[in-house]
Amino acid sequence: MPSPSSLLLLALGCCLAAPGSAQPCPAAIPPGLSAVPVASNVASAGLGLDIRQVQGKEDLATILDRTEQQWRAAGHAVRRDATAGWQVLSALGGDCLVTLQLVPQGSKGSFGYLSRGRKATASLRAVTPAALGVPLPPGAALASSVASNDDGRRGVTMALHSRMPVPQLRQFYMQQLAAGGWRATRAHDIDDRQRGAGMTFITAQRDRRQISIVIWPDGPSQIILTAVEAL
Repeated sequence: MPSPSSLLLLALGCCLAAPGSAQPCPAAIPPGLSAVPVASNVASAGLGLDIRQVQGKEDLATILDRTEQQWRAAGHAVRRDATAGWQVLSALGGDCLVTLQLVPQGSKGSFGYLSRGRKATASLRAVTPAALGVPLPPGAALASSVASNDDGRRGVTMALHSRMPVPQLRQFYMQQLAAGGWRATRAHDIDDRQRGAGMTFITAQRDRRQISIVIWPDGPSQIILTAVEAL
């Protein structure tokens, strides 16, 4: 599985595409790339995403230039961007969005992800923190959210910002998880001397559901929360 940050970058690349195309999205894997499925039935920013990991022996400029020409020749609305070290090519169709994001691999090869996004299904839109019994700090701002539904096993990963200091957030989660019937709740703090600040890790479980929370100060407090249903 790609990391949550990779998934969010895929969604961002999709949203950078230009509007107004009535063409269907490109269906084929771009030439020069091999692909392995890594995620399906995943939702981010209102899109249901199917994600493949791709790699090729050619440099990324060659692959992206060729793919861009092919997508434009087919009448797709195409946009190319650079985001957080990734080269991103996106194509907008009448009912979907496709994003190809690549980075160099080795001396010449390329590595990345190809995603196809459509409006998320009702079952994916229903995967929310509230549906999984996950408490959110009052006043916290949502930076991003990724949901999944894998054969009925639901999961959500969220990035949040909060003005509450880390110790107060730690206390909030320990109290709210206990009140919500979560058990085996554990919290530990790590002092990161290089960053000059610590990180707090919290884990708990309730029935088939497992939750992990990471909190650290960086301006406002940063929160990464993942809740999943186990097998």
